[in-house]
Amino acid sequence: MGNIKIVEYNNSYAKSIAKMWDMSGDSWGGGNAAPTEADIIEEHENTDNLNIYLALDDEEVVGYCSFAEYKFDKGALYIPLLNVRPDYHGKKVGKKLVLKAVKRTIELGWPRLDLFTWPGNTKAVPLYKKTGFFWEKRDDTTHLMNFIPTVLNTEALKEYFEDIDWYKDSIRPIEIKPDGDEERDYVNYEYLWEKDDKRVRVEFERTGRGIRLIETNDYLIEAIVEDHKLIFGNEYNVEYHMVNKTGKPLDVTIEGLDDKNIKFSMEESISVQSQHTISGIFEVEAVEEEQNYFRTHPAVTAEVTINGKKVVLKIGIEPLFPAKISISTQDNEKYVGVKSECFLNLQNNFNEDVVFKLTLPKSSDIEFSNNDFEISMKAKERKSISIPYILNNACLYSTKAQIKAITKDNSITFTRQLTGIFRGNAGSFGGETEDYWVICNGKYTLTLSKFDNDVEFKTFTKNIFDLFLMNPKLGMPLSGEFSKKKPQAVEYIVEDGDITLKAVYNSSDFKNIELAAIFTLSANGIIKHYYEVTNFADSKTEKEIWVRKCFYHNLANAFIPYQNEIIHNAGSHAPVIDFWDSSRFSENWIFSKDGDLSRGVCWSEKSKFKLIGWHVAVDDNVGFIDSKQTIVTEPMYIA
Repeated sequence: MGNIKIVEYNNSYAKSIAKMWDMSGDSWGGGNAAPTEADIIEEHENTDNLNIYLALDDEEVVGYCSFAEYKFDKGALYIPLLNVRPDYHGKKVGKKLVLKAVKRTIELGWPRLDLFTWPGNTKAVPLYKKTGFFWEKRDDTTHLMNFIPTVLNTEALKEYFEDIDWYKDSIRPIEIKPDGDEERDYVNYEYLWEKDDKRVRVEFERTGRGIRLIETNDYLIEAIVEDHKLIFGNEYNVEYHMVNKTGKPLDVTIEGLDDKNIKFSMEESISVQSQHTISGIFEVEAVEEEQNYFRTHPAVTAEVTINGKKVVLKIGIEPLFPAKISISTQDNEKYVGVKSECFLNLQNNFNEDVVFKLTLPKSSDIEFSNNDFEISMKAKERKSISIPYILNNACLYSTKAQIKAITKDNSITFTRQLTGIFRGNAGSFGGETEDYWVICNGKYTLTLSKFDNDVEFKTFTKNIFDLFLMNPKLGMPLSGEFSKKKPQAVEYIVEDGDITLKAVYNSSDFKNIELAAIFTLSANGIIKHYYEVTNFADSKTEKEIWVRKCFYHNLANAFIPYQNEIIHNAGSHAPVIDFWDSSRFSENWIFSKDGDLSRGVCWSEKSKFKLIGWHVAVDDNVGFIDSKQTIVTEPMYIA
């Protein structure tokens, strides 16, 4: 083995990369396909990665690291794919690649670098932790976050890292388990460095994704908020505790900063002689929806100046509605004219007794036995109130209900989106819930997620988890902007027994381009899906525009048109997509049947079909688009 060097990808390395994947085989969690040189070139022409780094031994590729913007949260870059050839494991190739990605994140001025790994990949955890990552405790996936870029780009800390090497001088314990010291509802991650007589400790709070505490040889300063979950509409206390270790005056200025719905206007200056605590008041203003656990929370934020050097301290807050409240219906067929019941579910989020008052607006589609409610609840109590009703038409009952919470000393009026889906074997309707835009036609339902723009399908009793559509991509190169961008408008159209959901997005990566995602759901459960691409510029697009439809279809128990035969992939053998070669699909469809649930996908023969990793891509080249012109992509059908 010669000296390992890290280089940027270009097409001349494609053949060697294909060899690397072939030799990697089952040693990593990304699948077992062996791509060709042509596959590698095509994949990298269509990528939305910012950089791709290769580890070379002489001119042979032995490691691979892609580098991109993180699509599911703000303020982070991301390593989508990291691999080291098995015969180079243990030779610090992975370390060199990860450190290159960390260095690039610092250069670009981003505060954080994230990555995911598969749950069984515990052997890689020491590498990730040594290079600055913390393993976030989550049940759904193995997610890691690296805050070293924030540390090294913080003015108040830079002088200490003139002598301290952040990698070599770290004395953080490396354990094969999720990280974090839990205190109340907070989880804090700690970095610790020691070199000679110098010592630096930095704590990050998980949900605010920012520095909570700094301790050096000279001082300690930390931000403290007692409770993480705070009901909006109220004011709360934050404390800044400071310790001066130098024996000389320590001049500290604290300036509160607003962050999302957290309003904080504190301005204090003090010369700390030994130790001192300053208190401030911040307000949690109303939010329109509940905080997503997986995204950066609003934070109590302050710019702190310590002897002229600045640091931003953050404590994440989970803003709570005064009550969690919803309408629930049994997920089965509803019958017109038949007396049934639904439920009003409430959870009191106060630490005291509360009376909640609300009115459900009347609707011509459904008649509730009672529309006015006054509900007394103990501290943190949960209740489920039965509401008898008679259905006049299948419908989505949706209202932004005004609710009044009355405590002993105060009252708060807030608004919640209350939604109940009342489906029958007939009838079509659409609407909005807290989490989705939704259309229903008879027993079939299509939902568009507000979290990531994924599209899922459902019958009365079954979610079709083995088939779903992912957010679209415009290109080339492909952009992942629609993974977290909400549509600017959603429209529902009922016509000839069908219902259509149209979601319109403005592109930021392709200026003056509007993308409309269109889904038409028929009463027989067949969905027609296509895009409309509009150029609002005063001139023709400078390059051809591509649109990629991405979907997942589990190939276990699938019928596959392959090499001019129909292969029944019975049982669970090779359910992963990248086992198969997309060039050998001889027709433009996939069909599966599991028990009493069947599902199928069909795309246009004009579209370009590609299996990519764990999902499927169907690409349409809509070409150059004239000024004010709209181009419609080839449709695909889901049944």
